[in-house]
Amino acid sequence: MSAQLVKTDYPSLRQEVVRLLLSGRQRAQQAVEREKAQTYWEIGRRLHAHVLANRARADYGEQVVAQLAEDVKMSQRLIYQMLEVYRAFPILHTCAKLGWSHCRVLTKISTKSERRFYAQEAARSGWTVRELEERIKGDAFGRGETEAIPGKVDGPPLVPKRGRLYTYRLLQRPTVHERPGEVRLDLGFEVYLTQALDGASKPGAVVESIREEDGYRLRASRAGAKNLYTYRATVEGVIDGDTLRVEIDCGFQVWVRQKLRLRGIDAPEMPGAAGRRAKAFVERALSAVPFVVMTTTRPDKYDRYLSDLFYLPGATDPQAVLQNGLFLNQQLLDEGLAVRFQT
Repeated sequence: MSAQLVKTDYPSLRQEVVRLLLSGRQRAQQAVEREKAQTYWEIGRRLHAHVLANRARADYGEQVVAQLAEDVKMSQRLIYQMLEVYRAFPILHTCAKLGWSHCRVLTKISTKSERRFYAQEAARSGWTVRELEERIKGDAFGRGETEAIPGKVDGPPLVPKRGRLYTYRLLQRPTVHERPGEVRLDLGFEVYLTQALDGASKPGAVVESIREEDGYRLRASRAGAKNLYTYRATVEGVIDGDTLRVEIDCGFQVWVRQKLRLRGIDAPEMPGAAGRRAKAFVERALSAVPFVVMTTTRPDKYDRYLSDLFYLPGATDPQAVLQNGLFLNQQLLDEGLAVRFQT
């Protein structure tokens, strides 16, 4: 009786074992591809930051790639691919959901919106590399299949407001007395300092702070009003996808704590699923940096300062973050995690 059972059931057992083996091998291969993508992305990030920090040296990028390739026994072509993948996907989680081979294919797409579409669809649908290449060749994006992108944003991108760090305006505060109030330095956030300025203490003048061995010195600046209220800040917490708590370096060893609202966008409310996704995106992005740079405009009706926020993994110089940093407001729009909003 048992021999008959073995003879009857063995083919189905064999089929099940083969299926499990193939499935396991496929998962293992996918895990290797994802791990490779994360490792190579991190190498690209660090190399990008290193080259950026040494950008004043001509041809330094080519030199360091050549030297690194020789030292770690890796092809220059592969190292350049790591840089390309990082620059195409500056947020790790977008690349980490796919394999290294997928990421390499996607870097060949020049437009950000098209690249985002194929990355999201490949991750959602589990496309193989060949399937991804076929979809790109068949122009799925151009055929109007972009409805698959939730929260897709039409229209021009936000124009970031990049001011100047440690740039201030001199103000003469009104008083109830007949004599005019003294001229003070406006640090923003209703914080004012009395500060002498050699040869330029006219109310309304814009000045810059220069740090010296014995303290700070002010000098006249050619910057205009649009360059004011730009700061280095430390993120203390993410409330939701468009609202953060930060500690702001106003200069002159003055720090203030404020709640910010990202300008021009509206993220879904917490605790809904879409709101949690937007918040998680911001947390992942900002957990990789020790500080951010922000330019503020005005408080909204809830007394949250409307801000443009920039960050740059691997950077230690606030000026580099201001000039070359990723614009978080626009990234949330690009990822379909927020919509345009006239704040």
